[in-house]
Amino acid sequence: MPAGKSKPLHDLINGEGYKDNVWVVTAKRVLGLENREVCMKSWNLNTINGLYEKLLLARIQIKNLGKAKLYDEWKSYFLALNNIDPYLPMELLPENWNGAKCEAEFHKWGFPSLISAIFKHK
Repeated sequence: MPAGKSKPLHDLINGEGYKDNVWVVTAKRVLGLENREVCMKSWNLNTINGLYEKLLLARIQIKNLGKAKLYDEWKSYFLALNNIDPYLPMELLPENWNGAKCEAEFHKWGFPSLISAIFKHK
C-alpha cells in the first residue's frame, strides 16, 4: 500500500478500475533534469506562452475595433491553443505565464460565448 502523497493517486486509479493499466512512477530527477526542465522539454511552453501573449494583444486590438466577427475568431484561436495547454502548476511554467490571463479574457464573454465558439459553423 503506497504511503504519503501517492496514496490519493493510487486510490483514484484503483477506484476507477485502471489498476492493471497504469504505472505510477515517482522520481526526484529525470535524466538529471529538475521538474521545470522536464516540463520545458516535454511541452514547448515558451511557444505556447508566446501564442497566449499574441492572443492577449489581439484582444486589445479587437476591443478597440469592436468587430463581432473578430471576437468569434479570437475565441476559436483561444480554444485551439487552450487544447494544447498542459495546465501545469505555476511553479513548472515559464515566468509571466499568459495562459491564465488569456483564459480570464475568454471567460469575460461568459458561458454563451463558450457554446457559440464550440458550435460555430463556418
